Amino acid sequence: YPFWSPDGRTIGFFADNKLKRIDVAGGLPLVVASAPNARGGAWNGDGVILFAPGVNAPIMRVPARGGLVERVTQVNTGSGPAHRLPQFLPDGTRFLFSSTLGTGDTNGVYLGSLDKTPPVRLLPGDTGGRFAAPDKLLTISQGALQAYSFNAASGVVQGEPVVIAQGFAGAAANGVFATSDTGVLAYRAGTEQRRQLVWVNRQGAVLRALGEPETDFIASPELSADEQSVVVFLQRAGDNDIWLIELARNLARRITDGPPADGHPLWDPDGQHVVFNSQRFGRSGPARQAVSGGKAEPLFANGESGQALSWTRDRQYILIRRNSAKSDPDLVAVATSGEPREVVVAQSQYDETEGQFSPDGRWVAFVSNESGRAEVFVQSFPEGRARTQVSTAGGTQVRWSGDGKEIFYVAPDGRMMGVSIAFGGASADVKLPVTLFQTHLATGTNVLGSKPQYVVSRDGRFLLNTAVESAPAPIVMSVNWMKNVAK
Repeated sequence: YPFWSPDGRTIGFFADNKLKRIDVAGGLPLVVASAPNARGGAWNGDGVILFAPGVNAPIMRVPARGGLVERVTQVNTGSGPAHRLPQFLPDGTRFLFSSTLGTGDTNGVYLGSLDKTPPVRLLPGDTGGRFAAPDKLLTISQGALQAYSFNAASGVVQGEPVVIAQGFAGAAANGVFATSDTGVLAYRAGTEQRRQLVWVNRQGAVLRALGEPETDFIASPELSADEQSVVVFLQRAGDNDIWLIELARNLARRITDGPPADGHPLWDPDGQHVVFNSQRFGRSGPARQAVSGGKAEPLFANGESGQALSWTRDRQYILIRRNSAKSDPDLVAVATSGEPREVVVAQSQYDETEGQFSPDGRWVAFVSNESGRAEVFVQSFPEGRARTQVSTAGGTQVRWSGDGKEIFYVAPDGRMMGVSIAFGGASADVKLPVTLFQTHLATGTNVLGSKPQYVVSRDGRFLLNTAVESAPAPIVMSVNWMKNVAK
């Protein structure tokens, strides 16, 4: 989600869970603010940057030089649970943003203001909108890039839309078009990258593919304890829901039925329920529902927020990543029975983005950037002692083997890595990582919910959420589209 400064001399961008800026002429990037899972930014002439720091976050403001971060919009107050893709209007005070992951009554393009007046919905829909000077509002609907007449001064959308181009995938619509202040339009049509669940062996050879490649968004597979089914986060017709796939029959069925949005599932150790991230209860937090159907309920009565990552097999603790718009993500283990209590797993000024309990529940492997880049670490649980670095050149998407004698992770270049590990009392003997095979997984520290995009069976097979190769669509530049719209 890169964006320009008004004078065109500096680029704002997101990397390493931070909002950063860098001069086009050269030099080192400067950190402006924390942004654990960013979803867009904008910069006005007064040196104010708006940005969406997380998947389920309001729009925040910060001085372009860095400093105090302040909330500008409020989620879950009528304008939906997730605000993103801000764009300043010419007056530098009001701005457009997209609200998503909610319901048909809340999703859409909104008009907000730095004075924090309640935002107004301009258009319904699940994709973002962009202002094109002097008087157009662009959005994507039903696979078409459309332009509405828009009075930026009054904030009023007028008339019916005019189709500019066709062939856009709904799930990929955010960020596939851009406009300049001089009226140039750039867009990329076509479908988003397809993904497919594929079984491979330890050498990466394909054993079996599940179904056909998905043109809809699919993410975060989790294998059941009996290895007979897998749950995934799947977006269909704009709804983000949890689906279950029976592996023997390759039969998929929906478990949750949104909106609001549900995502990134995790099996309950009882094998009868799934836990998932949900917007159903007025905030982003873990919910639980039977795989056979029924009603989703909050996992915790106290309204615990954050995302569930891993569960101990004895069901005593669940690992939660807590995100904040003003601080870096941390990991805590929350007790699921008895008196409310929690154990800090990794909490620091750095970013701890994902983690997994060992099969016996005595160790936890997690990802932190305390060394300056995302690396995999392992430490004892619940004592939190004997922290040892596992990866040697960067790593994310950590998993354990079924016997707890090996840790897997994905290197920055997409290689699947394996690390043998042995435990002697309170210490861990970690061997050097070895390359197993090259993957085509999504990579990074904040991609697809900061969860592994693969699972490992007890016999050492890997089920990958792999990208299917397809020819990239070209970027189209149009300098006279405004004249065509006016006809």
